[in-house]
Amino acid sequence: MNILTNKLQFFSSLLQETEEKLSGRYDALQEAYRQYRGEGELAGLKPATMTRNITYELIESEVSTDIPLPHVSAYRANGIKEQNARRIEALLAGLRDSLPFEKINDSDERMTYIYGGALYLVEWDEQVVHGGEVGGVKLTHLSPMHFLPQPDVARIQDMEYCFLRFTATKGELGRSYRLSEEEYLRLEGDGEGDACRVIVCFYKNEAGEVSRFIFSGDVVLSDIEDLYARKRAVCSVCGLDKVECTCGGKAILVSDDFERVSSELVLPDGETVPRGSLIRRYKPRGFPLVMRKNSSCEEEMLGQSDCLFIRPQQVEINKVLSRLHEKMMMAGLYPYKPDDCQFRYDNSIGGKVLNLRPGESPAQFGVLDTTPDITRDLAYIEATYRDAKRILGISDAYVGEGESLAVSGESRKVQVAQAEGRLASKRVMKNAAYAELDALLFAFYLAYADEPRAVLCRDGFHRQVKDAFSRYDFLIRGEDGIYTYDDDYHFSTASAKPTGDEREALWRENLENYRAGSFGPCGERESLARYWASQVECAYPGAEKSLSFFVGEKT
Repeated sequence: MNILTNKLQFFSSLLQETEEKLSGRYDALQEAYRQYRGEGELAGLKPATMTRNITYELIESEVSTDIPLPHVSAYRANGIKEQNARRIEALLAGLRDSLPFEKINDSDERMTYIYGGALYLVEWDEQVVHGGEVGGVKLTHLSPMHFLPQPDVARIQDMEYCFLRFTATKGELGRSYRLSEEEYLRLEGDGEGDACRVIVCFYKNEAGEVSRFIFSGDVVLSDIEDLYARKRAVCSVCGLDKVECTCGGKAILVSDDFERVSSELVLPDGETVPRGSLIRRYKPRGFPLVMRKNSSCEEEMLGQSDCLFIRPQQVEINKVLSRLHEKMMMAGLYPYKPDDCQFRYDNSIGGKVLNLRPGESPAQFGVLDTTPDITRDLAYIEATYRDAKRILGISDAYVGEGESLAVSGESRKVQVAQAEGRLASKRVMKNAAYAELDALLFAFYLAYADEPRAVLCRDGFHRQVKDAFSRYDFLIRGEDGIYTYDDDYHFSTASAKPTGDEREALWRENLENYRAGSFGPCGERESLARYWASQVECAYPGAEKSLSFFVGEKT
């Protein structure tokens, strides 16, 4: 029995044990999704015949399209570190545009409220080529349904292991992992298009290094010890790099912890790194996963699910509506007439003439309406709906109802702000997740981006200027003479750019400040430059061109 077989048996057994311990959690996630979809069978009760999906309605009202902007500051700041912080910000801002953050945010908002959290998986992909830049990050958004954490551990980075579960076709696995014919045949399913379950396990080895093991059934797809380390091929016999080996021994991969500079480097402070100097390669720390929580739940890996907290109200409304449906289906209009009347009623509309005989009166004919009074039922449903809104902190002002309550636009803003205050903690958790994600993205570029990356920064007048992010700008020399990378930066988020009415209010405020002399004497070139710089920051149409006119182009 070889080492791979032993590892496969170990991780397969560990997976089975983890799935058994977390089976209740998986059932709860499925129940939350069924509730969001508006399925009538909830909480083990019989299916409802009629529902009003208040869960979907309220969760959709919480969804925000705002994507937090990166903000980076340097510990022990100096001019060089501050400039590097701006380059990191520019790199991350560029990734906001190049990666599908709009699509990711759209699903992330819903998943977080439904399940209580959602995940980001960060990987480095050498197949990404843009101009002369080789390699880039690959960002995958994951539902917690795909994630199996180490039981009883609340933080991902405190875990010793965790699993991801995916589905892929046999054909895709065969091509991606270059499987042999024998391995391909051992995959689940009979045809190339058949789906197979793929398990990815991230774990910490005995040295505490993040490692990765991927398998499907009893087929090992990938086994990488020390996942973040650069690897190089050496001869298993003589130990030389495989390109230099002449003995013909088998090539094996070993960690390449040091880089030798092939040409002289000039650092931002003017220090020169001589050719041939050793640089310790940078490695990201922790698992390549970031969890966004809805709102914190004590000693739980996931946050609190909105579905769970308003389930009693959703179930109650389903019950009442089902009862109303039955009452309305039983109700109807019943016509009555004298016994000896020969006229026959049917369900057709129009074309009927009722002939009365002498002595008969129309009062002898009529209709009995058995439609029930449902006003109290509807009032109860609305009261239950308001309870659900209060639980989630959603007011009428937040969802656009109760317009008549606002006597002015300003008071309307106050109402919305008060409503948003109840949801502030969820926004804080979103910002915290983005800050953690930004730190991880920076770590990957610091470790693997060999070529400088073109970025757009802003100068003191908020003009876009061309710059470059180079990992070598972060080199510092240690006491032993070996250069290492400086990652001593703090990551947070800035507010998204103002939109709609907020922008227009800021434009007017900037103009008032200019007229009041806050930017300097009116009419002077420098004052106008400051004014248009503020308008650029507030996304005023054409402000970039106006600013360039007063301060000159800069590229």
